[in-house]
Amino acid sequence: MKASAIVFLVVCLSLVLGCRKNSAQIAEQVKVEMQQEFTKKPGLKELVIESVRLVKQSDEDFSGAAVGSINGEYVRFNVNCKYDGTSVLWNADLAEGSLDELKVKETARETYQLLKKTWPKVKSSIGEKYDAAKKSIAEGYGAAKKKTGELLDRAKEKAAEVVE
Repeated sequence: MKASAIVFLVVCLSLVLGCRKNSAQIAEQVKVEMQQEFTKKPGLKELVIESVRLVKQSDEDFSGAAVGSINGEYVRFNVNCKYDGTSVLWNADLAEGSLDELKVKETARETYQLLKKTWPKVKSSIGEKYDAAKKSIAEGYGAAKKKTGELLDRAKEKAAEVVE
């Protein structure tokens, strides 16, 4: 009787424990849920969760990392999970940088692309204005030199009249 009770208990335990998810299954569930969560948030719809890796810390606790990408930039999250055998609760915090920094990088990239397109026109315009200013200065210098020469000649004439 005792032996059959022990066998029954072992079979029940193995069935119950056999139904529990392993780290890889929990990680896949967290990946799907993270993607669904970020898709709901404005500005993060482009974020794609590439992978989630988890390591079992205790019976219910798992920790690890998730990697995602947004507009070609990779971002890493620290992930903590609790799994009670039926449901998974997870929390993800940015490990490197912040989403604000990613947005700044994206804005900088867009600005760079805009400048890259417009710089030749700006450079040409600056060059034309520089050339025009240089010409104007040269003309002004020539006119001033001429006027100074005329004044100097008149001064010499006046000086010669006074001396005579």
